Amino acid sequence: MSDTPHKVAAGLASGMAVALTPLIGIQFVVAALLALAIRGNVLASAIGSFVANPWTLPAIWEITYHIGAWILPGGYGLPSPDTLDYLKTFGAVAAAALTFQFDLLPGRVRPIWMPMMVGSLPLAVICWIFSYWLTRWFIERYQARRRRRRQNRANARTASD
Repeated sequence: MSDTPHKVAAGLASGMAVALTPLIGIQFVVAALLALAIRGNVLASAIGSFVANPWTLPAIWEITYHIGAWILPGGYGLPSPDTLDYLKTFGAVAAAALTFQFDLLPGRVRPIWMPMMVGSLPLAVICWIFSYWLTRWFIERYQARRRRRRQNRANARTASD
């Protein structure tokens, strides 16, 4: 990407941060909107969104649920972590959405989704800050090295002429 270090880092960090939220199905859109809002690269936000994938989602869901359950007051009527079945819950959500039975969603999803959303917010902020600065640092170093190599080649060409 030939964008500024800030734009690429902000886009990638936005995608990675949104990937930690339980906004399954709209993560790319939310990441792109966040990247646009902070003048980041939208393509980089899409790449960052791939942090949420079939291998990482179970861990992300578990961690965000437990953090959210810890943050929310009074346990929020949460199901026991031993009885949680994320795939079954999100499968029911998909089935309800596909059959337009949205009245089924609040009772089924809210007890799990709300703690996950609350728990994902501090993680998303930490992830955004860390990944932004690390990505920006790497890109600045890479671009500086690339400029030096190009300058050295240009100097070698002018010296040989």
